[in-house]
Amino acid sequence: MKKLTGLRPAFLFMTRRGFSTSNSSEKVTGPLRGEVKLMTSSKLNFGDVLIVPQKSFVHSRSKVDIKTTYNFKYSNHSWTGVPIMSSNMDTVTNENTAAILEEFEWISVFPKHFNIEWETAEKLPAVINKPDTYALSCGTSEAEIQTIMRTIKKIEQESGNKPKMICVDVANGYLDVLVQKCRQIREMMPDVILIAGNVVTPEGMYQLVHKGYCDIIKVGIGSGAACTTRLKTGVGYPQFSAIVECANAAKSYGCHIISDGGAVFAGDCAKAFAANASYIMLGSMLAGHNESPGDLIIDKNTGKAYKEYYGMSSKRANEKYFGGLQSYRAAEGKLTHIPVKGPLAETIQDIEGGIRSACTYVNAESLEELSQNAVFVEVKQTYNGSLDHYVVGRI
Repeated sequence: MKKLTGLRPAFLFMTRRGFSTSNSSEKVTGPLRGEVKLMTSSKLNFGDVLIVPQKSFVHSRSKVDIKTTYNFKYSNHSWTGVPIMSSNMDTVTNENTAAILEEFEWISVFPKHFNIEWETAEKLPAVINKPDTYALSCGTSEAEIQTIMRTIKKIEQESGNKPKMICVDVANGYLDVLVQKCRQIREMMPDVILIAGNVVTPEGMYQLVHKGYCDIIKVGIGSGAACTTRLKTGVGYPQFSAIVECANAAKSYGCHIISDGGAVFAGDCAKAFAANASYIMLGSMLAGHNESPGDLIIDKNTGKAYKEYYGMSSKRANEKYFGGLQSYRAAEGKLTHIPVKGPLAETIQDIEGGIRSACTYVNAESLEELSQNAVFVEVKQTYNGSLDHYVVGRI
């Protein structure tokens, strides 16, 4: 097995009893068949923790470099850039947003339907010339896999470069069919950086890494702003704890993880990186901008502009791509109208600035040092919002 670089060590967590190292093993009660099994320790979201400040010699945010380079367990490719991805949602990522993310060396993960569009397009977008800045995605049907392979062939013919990254994306990453299809793609493209998910436990990661031959695992179920999976199914896992436990497992499995969902503020992105996520994926934070996809809605009474944003398991998405919601399914996503936020570049700069600022609080000049130095404290309140009602513009 190749030596994996870019994985970061476990961090310290401040508890009411002092300091402890993060640990993914949990005592589960209820060994008898039919008896309820309950994890007895509390699990945490981003809003339940803060990063503890400490003495720092990093006197300026400008001294912090948030670019990084990763190598992978199975792929021989390396990757260099800012490890933040746009979600493969059709109201988040398209060619327009990809052009902006490319300037910041972020990654655009294109929704599945782009494979069909690009397969028949006369000209492909310029982003295909920079394989480190985009990924294609597909589901687990054989038709989707064959379509993405034809699209990859066309990209290679037009640009001379194969895409580096493929994301095999399903809501339930515990399905055995996902492992099978990932293994199939690995056989078809031995050198691709293979991403799959979503899961929230080391057990789910193990199957995808060791039996599906995946390099990167998406972590997060039900934590997205447009997702209603937890409401409809009762299934999920608090996002911060999922990152901690899966990141610890990633070190022994030799893979990377993406924190997918749950981030509302730039500080949440900093917490995810500090908790050893290799990448973060953003949806709602990147939606609703001038350049964002999604229908533009103008309120006739106020003249205020909104952008449509919805989950990819919502009724709206099912109607758009599958002709409606099947009788055996429940919609697991919201349809929302987000006030237009302005230029996407401003939000990107705000997120990057927040992460750099977090680094200066813990004497870190890189994301690797952020995770090495960070100590977390569990809190009841992270933020004083008493004046939010009076805020002019965005926070």
